[in-house]
Amino acid sequence: MKKLTALLLALVLALTTLTACSTEEPEGLFYDLTGLDPAATMLRIEGRDVPVEMYLYWVLYVCDYVADSYASTFVNEDGSLKWDEEVETGVTLRDYVLEEALNTAKMYIIVEKWAEDYGITLNDEAEAAMQEELGIIAEQLGGQEAFESYLAERGITPETNERMSRVFYLYANMLDLTKEEGSPLYIEDEVLYQYDGVTEDAVLADHILLFYPEDESERDATRQSMEEILEIIRSDEDPEEAFNFVADNYSEDTGRAYYPNGYLVTADSPYVQAFKDTALSLEEYEISDVVESEYGYHIIMRKPLRDYVADLYLADLITVAMDNAEVEWTELSEGFDVEAFYAAYQAHEAAVEEEAGNAAADTDT
Repeated sequence: MKKLTALLLALVLALTTLTACSTEEPEGLFYDLTGLDPAATMLRIEGRDVPVEMYLYWVLYVCDYVADSYASTFVNEDGSLKWDEEVETGVTLRDYVLEEALNTAKMYIIVEKWAEDYGITLNDEAEAAMQEELGIIAEQLGGQEAFESYLAERGITPETNERMSRVFYLYANMLDLTKEEGSPLYIEDEVLYQYDGVTEDAVLADHILLFYPEDESERDATRQSMEEILEIIRSDEDPEEAFNFVADNYSEDTGRAYYPNGYLVTADSPYVQAFKDTALSLEEYEISDVVESEYGYHIIMRKPLRDYVADLYLADLITVAMDNAEVEWTELSEGFDVEAFYAAYQAHEAAVEEEAGNAAADTDT
């Protein structure tokens, strides 16, 4: 089975620690299923509290991931997981789920701690963008009330969800530090050139590509569209951001799904000559004129080489920190039974679906 941690590291999350104690009566899905106070401390990582809510959310996430992705291997006919089935020699599915949930909690805490240590915060613009994104999700689900109901069915509060959402912006800022000379996370040259394909004569180039239309008579119109796009990008107050937005949303190059930061280019690279020649002629962050190749029309921007390895580099650092993290479990963990927990959740889900079905039937009649 592919390690889930590798997938999660690609979308690494940071979470502000939840309050470990509360004067209010415990409530919520996880309290109903386990009797544990969601705000109570389940474990401590590097001396930081990890609440029941956070830990159980990730246990549930891993269980659902296994059930959805490996049903033919690890799911019984009745929908329960094959807890004693070995994922690898000597490691049962039960072991795997608990290990991955712990690894994810480690990842959260480590990124949270680093964000604080390195003074990483969100500015007003980033906060506004996050709130806008949450608002869009709520609207798609039918409004704020429906959104909060959805979160409750996953065992988390709106406050926790917002903290989790904050991660993508914090992580982006952390990635920026890997490219900022003098920062504690800066990728030094001796590290940069250890990554496969990264050499002193290589450049990193990203591009916006529009393929030639099938009808040759429409080529001039396509080129004109690219000229207009280029003008808009260059006139923007942040041309780099404008370029990235267009490339992410409108470029017809399917390869960007695998190389979102661009392509490593040298004189010997197997790319079309027009693309190579232009990429190698640009300075960092310089944006080319419209370039024509045998495929279509390109707008090319050269990026720093560190952009190519930043995600990998930061993930490597976090993995090392996870391996060395100090973990202390509280007494609440002693009676936790992951099999009983997931069975209770599945029963809850089945009851919710049955109730919804009955309500729909009553409406129809």
